[in-house]
This record gives sequence, structure tokens and C-alpha cells, in this order.
Amino acid sequence: MRNPWAWRLAALSGLLYPVLLIVGDDVIARGDEVASDAGTPDEVAAVLAEKAGAAFFVGRSLGMISLLCLLVFVALVAVRLRQLRGANSVLPYLALSAGGGVVALQLSSAVFQLALVRHGGAGIDPGLVVLLLDFGMGFLVAMLPMALLLATVAVEGYAGRLVGRAVGWCAGALSIALVVGFVVFVAGVPLGFLPMPLTWAWFVAAGISVMRRVPGEPDALAEDQRRLTRTTS
Repeated sequence: MRNPWAWRLAALSGLLYPVLLIVGDDVIARGDEVASDAGTPDEVAAVLAEKAGAAFFVGRSLGMISLLCLLVFVALVAVRLRQLRGANSVLPYLALSAGGGVVALQLSSAVFQLALVRHGGAGIDPGLVVLLLDFGMGFLVAMLPMALLLATVAVEGYAGRLVGRAVGWCAGALSIALVVGFVVFVAGVPLGFLPMPLTWAWFVAAGISVMRRVPGEPDALAEDQRRLTRTTS
């Protein structure tokens, strides 16, 4: 990707991911995920039915669009890792696979919830509602591939070429926190989900950081390759 403006737009998508997600899911759709253990099956179905409305579906749609922004940013990271690390490095493929896993899990979770809210008040069996809510926990499982994505950024981040060094170190710390948080959350402690909002803040910083590191000149990639050759020789 040698067009500086295309690079900046792709980097901007990293910043847009958390912004659209928060505005859509938490502001417009008024957040508050419905837990399967929030009451009796009838009470859970009633809460879902109350959410049905234009604001909810518009907000959730923005949240799903934010995942496309994440996918664009992940593709940019993978391309840059390949430029910096060489075609034989496993890091670009890990980044792309992990980012794709995050998007797939969160999209599937959103689809479950959209369907449940749309049909929650249409006589669907409350017991089935509770079961399907458990199947829609992809947003939680996505903490694991998200940890892998941030770890790949952290490996290269120490050099300050992909992102700033401070952003790279934060990526490493957050990757560990996400794994620990996942285990804690599954164990029944809601605070285990806290690393995920911190990760959204990290994407804002990462998007700005990548945007400031445009390869730009046609010989910039050649210089990266010369550095790579000196490192491996």
C-alpha cells in the first residue's frame, strides 16, 4: 500500500472501530447486554421484547459496521508486518487470522441478539431465548483472538516502526490482561471484562500511531527491507 492517503484512511479505521462501537451499542442502542441469568426465562424474554425499536437496531447496525473498520485496520497491520518482517514471517498471518476471528465472533453474537430482540415478543419459547442468549456470547470469547492480535502488534511494536513504542508495550500488557480477564469473567467475576474497554481505548491510540507512520516515499519500503536484511544476516 504505497498511496499515503489510502494508508491514512485504513489507519483511521482503527480509530473508527471503537468510536462507532461505543456510539452505536452504548449511546444509540443504550447498551446493557441481556444476560441469560438476569431472571426467569419469561423475565429475560420480556426484557428483550422491550428493547425492540428503531434506536436499538440502528445502534446495533453501527456496532456491526465498526467491525468492518476493525477488519480493514487488521488487514493494514498484516500488510505492514509483512513489509517489516518479510514474506516468511508468521506474524502477518497470525494478525490477520486473529483479527478475522474477533470480527467473526462478534458479528455472530450480534446476529443472535438482533434476532432475539426482533422475535422476543412474538411468542418464542422463553427457555429457547435463554439458550440462544448463551450461544450469543461471542463478544466474550472474542477476548482470546483479540489478545493474540495485540500480541502480534507488541512483538513488532518494540522497534517503533509499526506503532509507537509506548503503544506497542501497552499492546503486550493488554494481551495478557485479556487472557486473564477472560478466565476471571468465565469464573463469574464481571470485572474480568474490563480489559476489553481498555482495548478499545488502545485502538484509538494505535490508529493515530499507525497514521503517523505512513511509508510514504517509494523508497521507504526498500529501506525497511534493507533493515530487515541487516537484522537477519
